[in-house]
Amino acid sequence: MRRNIIVSIFATLALLVVTPLAAQAVQMDVAYTMGSNVSYNLNGTYDSGSTAQFDVTLKNYTSGGGDFNAIGYCVDLSNSIDTGTYNVGNLQTFGSFNQNQKEAAWLIHQFAPGLGNSTGNYSLSTTIAALQSAVWSIVYDTGSSRFDIGSGNFYLTYNTNYWIRQLAQSMLNALPTKYGGVIGLDSITWSANAKDVYKMDSESRAQELMLASKSVPSTVPEPGTMILFGSALFGAGVVRRRKNKKGKVAKA
Repeated sequence: MRRNIIVSIFATLALLVVTPLAAQAVQMDVAYTMGSNVSYNLNGTYDSGSTAQFDVTLKNYTSGGGDFNAIGYCVDLSNSIDTGTYNVGNLQTFGSFNQNQKEAAWLIHQFAPGLGNSTGNYSLSTTIAALQSAVWSIVYDTGSSRFDIGSGNFYLTYNTNYWIRQLAQSMLNALPTKYGGVIGLDSITWSANAKDVYKMDSESRAQELMLASKSVPSTVPEPGTMILFGSALFGAGVVRRRKNKKGKVAKA
């Protein structure tokens, strides 16, 4: 079985050389740091779950054959993800993001503890939960309501800890686009959405994550490799939460 997987991966890479625009399967290792639980409403349905910040390694991903280390946040509340190894069928780079995705990427780069950002007077678990909630608000909402953690297609309910709600709102308030500004491309070192994620050795669908590099790599992916990010995806890092129901990984 393992041999077949390796052969399949090599076959996919060979196809990419011949056809640069084809989807490339990237192997991704996932671990996570749990955040606090949140309660929310998504499109009129109440739900709750845990949040998380994901530690992600894209194996042998740089042009020099090295691993690429990133942190991730969930952009896909309809699926789950857990620790383990996954195949990623597509990645989408920051340059091809829509406006909401760029805003979510900005939030992650600005506030993610895994990128060295301070948690201030808040605990790590509170900061992770607040950031994840802010990302969901941006990803699942439209118009001005995406900047409001208490209203819209996605919002946190009063069952969520007060400080998580307050911190998430302050993160949304910090977005330049809320006041007519723009998201500067050069302020983002590297961002991508992991799309078409599947558990190794199975057809089990996993959560899509938005990824941000932990540091600027010494050897970045070559332009031909970066193109494997085609298909439009939507759902904003991360890491999907393991839902408290039936062991689903919270919606992180």
